[in-house]
Amino acid sequence: MRTDQYIGLTSDALNFVKGMKAKEYQIEGAWNPITLLIYEQDCKNDPVNEKHIYIEVVQVSPWSSGPMYFTHLRHQLVKKCGQIVEMSYLFSWVCDPNITNEFDVVNGHYYV
Repeated sequence: MRTDQYIGLTSDALNFVKGMKAKEYQIEGAWNPITLLIYEQDCKNDPVNEKHIYIEVVQVSPWSSGPMYFTHLRHQLVKKCGQIVEMSYLFSWVCDPNITNEFDVVNGHYYV
């Protein structure tokens, strides 16, 4: 049976965002909508920066009886003046042909 397979974030990424405010948004999958999260972290006692935003985005979607959605975090910094600065991508998956299963969420490796 062909189906959308949401794999999501690595274990390290989930530990990083644990306790942060989060809101959902959806993207179109091959057959069904995929729900992802946007996390926010306030910059306490920072005179210049207001908050960090971490947006869960699809990094790669290889095919295994349907697309598998491996996600990572896109980091944005919001300054108090309103400027949004694109920072980087965090906790990205690594393509590793040496793993025995299709993916390893603890080490953040996949090979499909």
